Amino acid sequence: MKIKIMFLIPTLNGGGAERVVCNLISRLNREIFDISLFLFKKEGVYWDILPKDINIIYVTNKNKNISKIKILKFLYSAAKNKDIIISAMELFPTYCVSLISMLLKKKCVGWVHINIDSILNDKKFYIRLLHEHILIKFFYNKLDKIITVSNGAKDNISKYLKNKNRNRIECIYNPIKINDIREKAKENIKENIKKPFIIGIGRLEKQKNFILLIKAYKILSDRGFKHRLIILGKGSQKDYLINEVKKLNIEEKVKFLGFKENPYKYLNQADVFVQSSIYEGLPTVLIEALVLNVPVVATNCPDGANEILDNGKYGLLVKMNDEKVLADAIEEILNNEDLQKEYRERSKEGINRFDDRYITDLFEKLFLKMMV
Repeated sequence: MKIKIMFLIPTLNGGGAERVVCNLISRLNREIFDISLFLFKKEGVYWDILPKDINIIYVTNKNKNISKIKILKFLYSAAKNKDIIISAMELFPTYCVSLISMLLKKKCVGWVHINIDSILNDKKFYIRLLHEHILIKFFYNKLDKIITVSNGAKDNISKYLKNKNRNRIECIYNPIKINDIREKAKENIKENIKKPFIIGIGRLEKQKNFILLIKAYKILSDRGFKHRLIILGKGSQKDYLINEVKKLNIEEKVKFLGFKENPYKYLNQADVFVQSSIYEGLPTVLIEALVLNVPVVATNCPDGANEILDNGKYGLLVKMNDEKVLADAIEEILNNEDLQKEYRERSKEGINRFDDRYITDLFEKLFLKMMV
């Protein structure tokens, strides 16, 4: 008898958590697991990498707001014949899974991809208090297991749990398809992109802090650097960022290419990858840069970058929200071929801990253990 597991995620929009969920689902052993995916909305960009043999359940296929009651009703019905329900997104999706699991007496997992406190900092004061003092403490303490993608995220969520429940947390890194990334990186770029270039990849949202990268790039441009800046991703800040680029008079040198199903062919040809985030969990694209041996510069934000780069062993870490410091770090790499070579060589030893087969084995063992 197969173990019936269902992952819950709001949409398949172009974030790192969504891509990681698709990667894990594609690798889980079909002889052991019967897999379903529950979506709030049938929308997103990752349909091509989602396996065709899974059952997809969604509340709506329309671009409209859905009531929380409707989501819970659909989830209750979908979860009745499942053995394990996994929320692959923090806060409200996890509250839903926790509540439905209590009602149906099902095993449940919360997957924490990011620093919870950093999410709450963006919310209004009274909303933050509601989450911190009531919702997180109640619903997360009811989960059978909590998976965090980094030790930093593990330390952060543990403070919301009772002492007796902290042993329910396990840190499992995101699964990375190393061979697939290397193969896709060989594809040719169709756009006419002039080299050399610096690259940033991610959702165009406040969290990713692309405005910091743009300001740092302006400093480099004023210093006479000939590199262009390529930014991949889509999001609510696109128009704001484009306007800022125009104000800085660098629109001829900065290109926004939107979301790319295969970002690796662009990443592979970059001289340096820059992550300028305010907060993360375990930034997948940072690992992918290491897979392709691209030198990286990253802000030392909570959480994950420091863990991935091993305190600067595999790439340069800089303090947050300082465009001059970020510009200086990028310049240090671009001007130093020996440093570039050193980071390219070191990156080869830093990626095996993220190999998708190894990580998938950890997940499978965890799910099997839950059913004992």
